[in-house]
Amino acid sequence: MKHALLFCLLACLLVLPAREAFGQAASATTLVGTITDNSGAAVSNANVVAVQNATKVTYKGQTTATGAYSLPYVDIGTYTITVEAPGFQKFTRTEIEVQINQTVRTDFNLVLGSVTEEVTVSSATPPIATDDAAIVQTLETEAISSLPVAGHDTLKLALTTAGVIQSGDVTVGDPPGESFAGPGQRGEQNDVSFDGVTMLNTIHRTVNFPPSPDAIQEVRVQTGTYSAQYGTYLGVHINAISKSGGNQLHGVVSESIRNDAFNTHGRFDAPGSKKTPLRQNQYGAEIDGPIVLPHVYDGRDKSFFMFDYQVRRQTSSTSQLFTVLTSAERRGDFSALSTHLSDPVDPTCIVGNVIQQRCIDPHSIVDRQRFAQS
Repeated sequence: MKHALLFCLLACLLVLPAREAFGQAASATTLVGTITDNSGAAVSNANVVAVQNATKVTYKGQTTATGAYSLPYVDIGTYTITVEAPGFQKFTRTEIEVQINQTVRTDFNLVLGSVTEEVTVSSATPPIATDDAAIVQTLETEAISSLPVAGHDTLKLALTTAGVIQSGDVTVGDPPGESFAGPGQRGEQNDVSFDGVTMLNTIHRTVNFPPSPDAIQEVRVQTGTYSAQYGTYLGVHINAISKSGGNQLHGVVSESIRNDAFNTHGRFDAPGSKKTPLRQNQYGAEIDGPIVLPHVYDGRDKSFFMFDYQVRRQTSSTSQLFTVLTSAERRGDFSALSTHLSDPVDPTCIVGNVIQQRCIDPHSIVDRQRFAQS
């Protein structure tokens, strides 16, 4: 039994990193830059190392003959980038923020000296992205966790972006789900992805599986000037990225309640009637961190996990106004109406807005028993 349990745990360790690699390949997040010396000349074959601060995952590369480097498919987060080249001081830039599908440029100007000497610079986020012309708004973890979201639906945060509207939102129907529209575009032209993989119903272009905000690290909304990877659709592009976990253990427990005890009567409710019932509970939990199996495996700086669970239970009804037939109208007597009724086939069937009994179809007599009575 112990051997079987150990085998299952090791199998999970092999599967989980594969999911991380797949999620990275589905996006185009890239670190780029140019390495030069004091004279402005390119520094070739310089070693570039980028370390994600939360997970300590490392990405390595070298500069080309023109001094350029590119580290594609990196995970989102905050990075420390170090550059080393023979004959130059080691140069480190910290606090480099990387968002989903963003090309982040960090250039280095190396100083002559020994590699044992080091220059460290704390970087701020550049105000303008010079390597990407996309029109983008990015919502990060703090905004996702603090902004009120209807239905605990992360995708509705896209409505905070200028020009984005919700073109459809139904729980049941054909098609079910929600859709969004960008400036000057229809909802059929939207694209919604989760970790770079589309979530849309391919026929109706709707999403029927909104991810929980507790499990999302970042939401990126693009409304124009897309890169080639978004050439399929012309409308708004929404990409939600799940939390990847880190060396610290984090967790969230959430509960959202709607109940008729908190509501007032509807404007059309009869005096003294009961309020329409509403019982909605939407609850869940999220936990992420390093994979650690005591005395078996320590995944800090290597392997991480994230688990999220969300459920919604609802019982409700609504009150509406309907026009029903009066007792006389159920017998075919519409004389109380001011509108003149006529039968184009047999004008003698309706006399004074009263349908003659010989003209009433027997099937309608059966059907009217199902009608609500006044």
